[in-house]
Parts: sequence; structure tokens; C-alpha cells
Amino acid sequence: MARRPTSLFSNVLVLPGLDGLGRADLRGRRLEGAVLIDADLRKADLTAVQLQGASLDRADLREARFECANRRGDDNLRPEDCAQLQGASLRYAQLTGVSLVGAQLQGASLARARLQGASISQDSHADLAKSSPPTQLQGASLDWAQLQGASFGGAQLQGTSLNHAQLLGASLNDAQLEGSSLLEVCVWRAIAPAKRNAKNTHSIDFAVHKTIDNGIGSEVPCHWSTAAFHALETSLKSDMPAGRLRDMALKRVAERLNPETKLPNAANELTEQIMNENWRETLAIGREGGNEAFQNARVAAWRDHGCAANGAPYVIRGLLRQAGRLDSITDKKLSRDLAKTFLDAAACPASKYLSEADRARLTAIISAATVPR
Repeated sequence: MARRPTSLFSNVLVLPGLDGLGRADLRGRRLEGAVLIDADLRKADLTAVQLQGASLDRADLREARFECANRRGDDNLRPEDCAQLQGASLRYAQLTGVSLVGAQLQGASLARARLQGASISQDSHADLAKSSPPTQLQGASLDWAQLQGASFGGAQLQGTSLNHAQLLGASLNDAQLEGSSLLEVCVWRAIAPAKRNAKNTHSIDFAVHKTIDNGIGSEVPCHWSTAAFHALETSLKSDMPAGRLRDMALKRVAERLNPETKLPNAANELTEQIMNENWRETLAIGREGGNEAFQNARVAAWRDHGCAANGAPYVIRGLLRQAGRLDSITDKKLSRDLAKTFLDAAACPASKYLSEADRARLTAIISAATVPR
């Protein structure tokens, strides 16, 4: 993506490499499409910020606050009260220990982001758990992300890509994963999602041990060591402000990611063997419908959230921006029909907000997927 606006009259904020936004109060600010690549946003207040379609690649967001704010005076928080990051790009971003509870991240890219110890679920943040809407990550990319010790319980991950993600010690209990892709993931000592929440997933080769292992036949790198554990513990202590959130992250990491700690223990009733079997069974059930069921479930998630008024047109644009996402649909009819739906204003409310460049890319997908007669 270009780092400069395309017009002298552009209203897009372009501040790549900015170092002066640490501790900035951006609470509720409208920064849609902002270019904040390499920006220093440590300790910034991003409560209910509007960052749909923004470019935050390699940004330093440690200790940033992505929270929800209710200005209506009632007790309930709605999705629009939370940080809006639909279709945003946060590739390689530094998000160690950050709380993303309630954040709207549909169609966003967090590929290779550092999210060790992050709280991405309602149940991991007691202050927000009772009223926050679930974190929305449908259609997002978490490929190659560092997610050791992260908490995903209750997060909405339908149609999400978690290929090659490092999920050691992570909690995915109650996370919704239908139509998601989990190729070559590392899940040593991770809590598997409920089997009913992982239907029609795509997984080939996964590792359940901290050294190279395979689930089905190929080697999957899943390295972890006592030194790596201590390094992560030190990082969380330095990158997170003192308080309950940091204490919970350190507790999760200590209980599951210290290779010298044997399971089961006081905090983990499951043995490693049972954890491993849970993953094997869950992913096996996810594959039962075959590739066709996976493709249908994934496309359904992309269609539903791409066309939703909330986040329009940034979810569609995010899917287009993520290299190869729409092109990865092997069923060309599905690919063609999805692109046509995105262009149909009657069927897809988000369509009317698409740019000419968006429409051209979708038209190209339709042309490429159309078989000559």
C-alpha cells in the first residue's frame, strides 16, 4: 500500500514511522484508512477508536488500550462501542499482552503479529467480561502469528486463517472456529476448542509437542524451551502495565509454557496426553465434511461479514488486501459467486461503499473464475 495520499485533498491521515504518538489520547477518534506503518503507539488510548482499513504494519502497540466505551448510559456494550479495526492491516505489529476484548477485527490482517499473552476473549478480562460483545475476528488472517499463551475463549473466528500460527499454551475454549484454516499449527499445551465449534475446519499437519512432531505425516516446527519461556515472561513483565491483566497473562504462561512444570497441576486438570488427544479429535471432526464443506463454511463467513453494514466496506477490502485470500477458494463457482455478491448492492449492503479499484479487483476475480464456453 502506498504511504502517501493519492490526492492533495485526501482526508486520510498518513503518518508512517511516527514516534510521537506514545501515550496519545485517540479515544473515539475517526481514523479510518490512516497510514500508521511503523508508528510508535505504546500506551496510546485507542478506546472505541475508528481505525477501519488502517495500515498499522509493524506498529508498536504494547500497552495500548483497545477498550469499549458506552456513552448511552445503559449497562450494555454494543459492537459499535468498541475499537473498530475491520479490514485493518496489523502485520508484524507488536501487541504483546494487549487486551483486544470486544475489538471488531473482521477481515483484518494480523499475520506475523506478536500477540504473546494477549487477551482476545471476554472471560480473560473480568472488568469487561460481563458486558463486552465478543471479539470479532471473522475472515481475519493470523497466519504465522505469535500467540503463545494468548486467550481466545469466546472469540468469533469463523472463516479465519491461523495457518502456521504458534498457539503454544493458548486457550481456545469456547472460541468459534467453523470454516477456519489451521494448517501446520503448533498447539503444545493449548486448550482445544469445543468439537461443536470447530466443524468444517481445514487442517493438515499440526504439532502437539514442543519439539518437531507431526499429526498426520509432515514435520511441523514447534520449538519451545525453558529459555524461551523465561524470555516471554520477562517480555510480559516489561511490556505490560502492572495490574490484573498482566497477572493473569503471567499466570497463564507460567502454568502452561514452563517446560519444567509438569501437567496436570493445580491449575490444569488435563494431562498433556489428553490435551493432545483433544486436538487430534477436534481437528479430525473438523475435517469430516471434507474440502467442500470447509470451502462453503469459509465463504459463508466471508459473505456474511463482508456484506454487513457494520464495517462496510472495510471487511471486503481487507479480504481483497490479504494476499491470496479470495484466490484461495478452489471452487471457482464459489469464488465467482462470492465476488458477484460483493458487487450486488441489493444482496450486499456494503457494496455501495466499494471504490472503483475494489470493483475492478472483484470483476477480475469473476473473469478469472469464469470458464469459457
